[in-house]
Amino acid sequence: MNKTIENLPAEIIARTLDYCSALDVLAFSSASRYCHSAAHSARGVEYKSKKKPTAAFISAWRPSFRIVIDLSFTGVEDVSALGGVHTLRLSCTNVKDVSNLGGVRILELDNTRISDVSALGGVYDLCLNETDVVDVSALGGVHTLDLSCTKVTDVSDLGGVHTLDLNTTKVEDVSALGGVHTLILSCTGVRDVSALGGVHELDLSNTKVEDFSALGGVRKLIR
Repeated sequence: MNKTIENLPAEIIARTLDYCSALDVLAFSSASRYCHSAAHSARGVEYKSKKKPTAAFISAWRPSFRIVIDLSFTGVEDVSALGGVHTLRLSCTNVKDVSNLGGVRILELDNTRISDVSALGGVYDLCLNETDVVDVSALGGVHTLDLSCTKVTDVSDLGGVHTLDLNTTKVEDVSALGGVHTLILSCTGVRDVSALGGVHELDLSNTKVEDFSALGGVRKLIR
């Protein structure tokens, strides 16, 4: 009976991952012990599975591996052991505690019951679309942040975010967001955009904004 790679001994897993990484292979199948090449400029290994990796697989990880774990649309709850992966997809899961995921590079938590994101300030790309998040004061260091369809109202600490999606939120005061590069404010209650003249790309579609006079420097304006 063929063993899947995650069920092999840790030493064999480590050698397989080293082999894949050396060949600049992005992905290998969880149903096979072999690597599969994929056209991609980034070096790394992609692991996609509908279950959490085994302890042996976890012990074989290396800091240089760019491992992608996709557990979306599963019943997974405990992800405390997955804080060392590059990309973690947890969309539509039962995850509630993300306190150990601050080291993940790309983290997708959309359509979950997540509310406490105080530990995620170090994540580079964070999707919190349709979550229970309200307090985002710890997320000012995130590069790309999706807060669309949340109950967030206070974004005063997010002025350092590069790309910020606030579509369909109750945000009204955006005076602190003048340094954001790409800002999506569609379907919000925003009226005063006088502080946003430094934004490069700005989406104000379906808002109540009437005065655009301060936005002459915006390179791409959707209104």
